[in-house]
Amino acid sequence: MQTAMLHGAPDAIQIHFKARVTPAENPVGQLTPGGRADAQLMKPPYLRYLLEYIIDIRTVQFTVDANKVHHGALEVESTVYGRDGNPANSMLSHVNLDLPDDRFAQIAQQGVLTRQTIEAPAKGAFYVRAGLHDLKSDFVGALEIPLGGQKSAQEMRAQAAAQAAQ
Repeated sequence: MQTAMLHGAPDAIQIHFKARVTPAENPVGQLTPGGRADAQLMKPPYLRYLLEYIIDIRTVQFTVDANKVHHGALEVESTVYGRDGNPANSMLSHVNLDLPDDRFAQIAQQGVLTRQTIEAPAKGAFYVRAGLHDLKSDFVGALEIPLGGQKSAQEMRAQAAAQAAQ
């Protein structure tokens, strides 16, 4: 996982997922609790980003108990890098998947959604590396997204309203 999360590393494809990054509408002065920010690089104001992961659970290893409940466990990590490749901020969370047999097949077709928030400095060029680590199989999925070109939720709503009015 450490190698897959390095800035500029090739995408890791053992776990398949899609990621969407949406910036908050306004800068913030506080960091999300639980993050690991570099005090030298992370100075307010910050831009907060919502990362949404849609995970293809067919690429995650599950165990099945006597009640036919499928159990999986993932680490979800995001790391913000500056243009120089130094990490500015990171967030790590755990997702336990406990899916009854009847829901497992449905979710396998749609994917499972999980979210994470992370901040980057409001000024400068930054990238976010988004990654997943299957704790049962040790498989990894990771990709990198440049920050700064995404539309805020307010901009997306305005664009959708304009298209609906046409």
